[in-house]
This record gives sequence, structure tokens and C-alpha cells, in this order.
Amino acid sequence: MVQTRPDRPGLVRVLASEAAPGLPDHQGGASNEPRVRYVGSFNDLDAAQMHAHAALRHGLVDVETHLYRADPLDAVAKVDAIELPHRVLYLDPALAAEPRFAALGERLKSNHRRVDWIWRAAGVAGILLLLLKLVLGF
Repeated sequence: MVQTRPDRPGLVRVLASEAAPGLPDHQGGASNEPRVRYVGSFNDLDAAQMHAHAALRHGLVDVETHLYRADPLDAVAKVDAIELPHRVLYLDPALAAEPRFAALGERLKSNHRRVDWIWRAAGVAGILLLLLKLVLGF
């Protein structure tokens, strides 16, 4: 779950829970109420937490409260672009209507695929070198 608070602009909180969170009827009416921006259900919660932290690590403010300095749109796009099986339970309509959201999500997923391809190519090259060494005996 990605939350923001009106009294803390520029900060987002990324929370994880085994139980599905209930969405409030109203969103952030008072200045101290958190506003839910995104809720996703990941099959592997620990891995999802690790990927979310890796994506937002440069804006880390407080590790114990999972607080990051980030734009809500960027934070939600980065969490949603995590390449793990998941489904979106809630997405803030204001963020979903933002044209940058879809483009940013696609760009992040494209970057993930590119990095994955590079690592796979490095693995194949390593195996080929080992086979070449085995065949030629050097």
C-alpha cells in the first residue's frame, strides 16, 4: 500500500501487510489522515517489499516507518511496475487519470526487461566461455 498525507507533501509511505487493508470511505479529509494512493496484492510479500525499497531507495527518509521522499505518481508507478505476480486492488483515480502514469509504468517495465536481457546475455556468454574452455582445454 502506498499512502500520502496532506500535512507531509513530497513524502510517501510504503506499507506491507499479510491481511488485505480496508479502504476508507473518505480519503484524507483532515490534515493528519493518510490518503491511500495504491493497494496491490503481491504473491510474495517479502520480495515485493525488497523491490519497492530498491526502486525508492534514493529517497529513503526513515527505514523503520517505510517513509520515502518521492512524488506519489512516481512511487505508485514504481511499485506497480515491480515484475512480480500481483493484482491492483485500488489505484487512486487522480493518479490513474494522469497521462504520465501509464507512460512511466511502460518505461519502467521496459527498463526492467532491458536489464533482464543484459543479465541473461551475460549468463549465456559465461556458459559459452566455459564450454569453449572445456572443449579447447585452456
